[in-house]
Amino acid sequence: MARESKDLLMRVEREAQAWERRRPEKKFSGLTVTQFKEAAQASRQARQDIKELEASLQGAKKRQKLADAQLADVERRVVLSVRGDEEDGEDSVLFGEMVFMLWLLIKGANVPVLATATS
Repeated sequence: MARESKDLLMRVEREAQAWERRRPEKKFSGLTVTQFKEAAQASRQARQDIKELEASLQGAKKRQKLADAQLADVERRVVLSVRGDEEDGEDSVLFGEMVFMLWLLIKGANVPVLATATS
């Protein structure tokens, strides 16, 4: 489908060029060559919009990757801090839940994020 769409715009541009060279003053199907070219503008603009959105998406993916790397570092520090904490430590329920959730995520389980109640 995408190829057909790209081919369509290329065909229209070639047809408009031929029309301009051979019969620029003549109307076909009630249109001048200028009107024919203007009819392609929405299609051309949509293609440009798609290119810009794809570039924006790629930038967002790169930003997400960097942010995730930073978040993973913070997470690691927090979990290790809980593990080394005198009050909680690696025998605590808190550490156990953190490590268990991490283990489930590593194994690919769909772990729901639990909402915490605030008072």
